[in-house]
Amino acid sequence: MNATDPSKEQERQAVISSIRILTASPKSRRQLEGKLKEKGFNVKIVEKTLSCLEGEGLLNDRIYAEEGV
Repeated sequence: MNATDPSKEQERQAVISSIRILTASPKSRRQLEGKLKEKGFNVKIVEKTLSCLEGEGLLNDRIYAEEGV
């Protein structure tokens, strides 16, 4: 039997949600954090997701600010 780790599944869902949110319109780290919390993701998952997105270059407050969004 191959059970899926619930925390890994939540992490995956948080990344998918983040990409959908960012595709709709650019967001700052704080804005995306708020959106993920509104969707019910816990703080630990949100922080891990944000760090991952920053590490991949998908979330960057400096670029967001420079674009004047």
